[in-house]
Amino acid sequence: MYLNIDKERFTAAYNDYRFIPGVSKKVDLEYLSWSNANKLLNQFFPELIVEFERDEDGSFAHKIKTGLATELRENILEFIKQKQEQLETVTDWKAKNKLEEELQSLVFDNRGWYVLPYLVDRETGLKTPSLFFPVMDNKNNAIISPDARDINDAKARGGVKAIALYTGLGLRIYTREDIEEKKTIKESPKWIRIKSIIESCALLGREVEKSIHLGLSVAQLGVIANELLAEVADMKNK
Repeated sequence: MYLNIDKERFTAAYNDYRFIPGVSKKVDLEYLSWSNANKLLNQFFPELIVEFERDEDGSFAHKIKTGLATELRENILEFIKQKQEQLETVTDWKAKNKLEEELQSLVFDNRGWYVLPYLVDRETGLKTPSLFFPVMDNKNNAIISPDARDINDAKARGGVKAIALYTGLGLRIYTREDIEEKKTIKESPKWIRIKSIIESCALLGREVEKSIHLGLSVAQLGVIANELLAEVADMKNK
């Protein structure tokens, strides 16, 4: 029996999405950091924590294997050995590069690594299905030989995605990719932040600066929206 988040709590978490800005040299990127994802999880679902499936050796990272038949495996190993011997004698850099590319394409035992994050209710012990999340570089390419940092990054990213998928927190980051082309102006990231600022100022009894929407990036508006949301939350808690 799997852990199930009821519809009302999921919808509330999705709609109360916080604006977490990120900065790129070319564009404003929106993302939810590992620390903020856990902070929101603790606020909305204090009974839940993120865990990761371990392999038989106790590692968080799991290797993807092809499971080739023994005879085929031996043939490929022999072919790789021949290519490696050729590589030792080649001096021309173009031929050397070509051979190295061929050798890389012949890797079959290890097709990459992945982590398996899931959410578990610390009170009932029920958990969600594990989420398959590959160990990737910053270009979303699979890393064949990851180090400890790569695995740690994959755990953080995978954990955030599991939180979003199962609770709704930050899920808009992913769903926006599917509906971006159909958005109206009032559904754009910039307008959503401006609307949040206006609503927060109204609750705090403040006037909104008329120029709040001029010259500010999505990331800058996100910072302002977050600060006002925090003030509103403090006011409600008093």
